[in-house]
Amino acid sequence: MNNAKSQDYSFELISGSLIFQTESFKSEKRSVLHSGVYNREMASAFVAVGAAFSYFAAVALSGRLNYIHYAITAVLFIVLYPLSWLFIFRRAALAVFLNNEKGIAAIAMKGAFRKKRILKTLNQLKDVTITHVKIEMGNPDGVAFVEKIALQHGTVIPGLGAARHVYAVEFVFDDGPVAVYSSGDEDSAKNVMSKFKDYIIRG
Repeated sequence: MNNAKSQDYSFELISGSLIFQTESFKSEKRSVLHSGVYNREMASAFVAVGAAFSYFAAVALSGRLNYIHYAITAVLFIVLYPLSWLFIFRRAALAVFLNNEKGIAAIAMKGAFRKKRILKTLNQLKDVTITHVKIEMGNPDGVAFVEKIALQHGTVIPGLGAARHVYAVEFVFDDGPVAVYSSGDEDSAKNVMSKFKDYIIRG
């Protein structure tokens, strides 16, 4: 099996072990605040602006405001924005480690504030499957509001309010399934599933 890399996942074969990494493994309903309107960049900016403004307001109220405090306020924003983007609002990531020789199946999930590890044997892995979920937008009023705001700014958000089709690749263990990859593209999910199965069956 050759190494493979896509936009949202990668496979590597290292010393007989298969390593899969992705940031796309969740299939829950998204907020009506579409990624085109509200995203980690905007959230990071809110944090940086809030902290910088709080400092500026505190100094202004103390009556000691001068040019150096304007500079400090600007530096606070410049420093806090990338730090927030990298550490507070960083995307969750998932890694899968499979080793046929040792019979190991390990899954590690890492988010901004918590980590989770699942360690199984390959004998406990009963199947690798794809489940399809259709997620309807449950807040039409929110969609209309966001569309109105976007149009006021001369922006059109494609697919806002439309139902989402999610194809999730799941490891089915004897105690239940674990989603390891999700995509709106069925072919992408099938490709990930086939690579897992190819390694497990052929090694």
